[in-house]
Amino acid sequence: FPVTIDFAQLTALPDAAALMRVLKQLEREKRINLFILTAVPNELLHSRAILDKKDWMYRHFQIDPRKVFVGTRKDKSKYALIDKMGGRQPSILIDDFKKNIREWEQLGSGEGIQHITTARTLPQLRTLLGESA
Repeated sequence: FPVTIDFAQLTALPDAAALMRVLKQLEREKRINLFILTAVPNELLHSRAILDKKDWMYRHFQIDPRKVFVGTRKDKSKYALIDKMGGRQPSILIDDFKKNIREWEQLGSGEGIQHITTARTLPQLRTLLGESA
């Protein structure tokens, strides 16, 4: 039986808006380049999920759909290093799933933060950005 999930109708986690406000502020300050990596449970859901998830990110957080990348969970680690002029630069993944963090750090030399609450995530992010928490 086919499984249908309407990703566009999902609700945001309770403190998601607070985290996104800080991330968007850091991007406005040119301190980070914000991209959203989001996963679907399997490739059968992929085509509809791309549209749903991009729409959801725009409606909830005004994230440009071109900055939302949808794939399977295993695809996330492919983004751990991003191409920059002069070489590849490590990226930071904020994710609620510990396995994604481990794969991110192992496969691509990127840094990971397991998101549990915004209060825990932001000090870790500030440390990785070289700021005092």
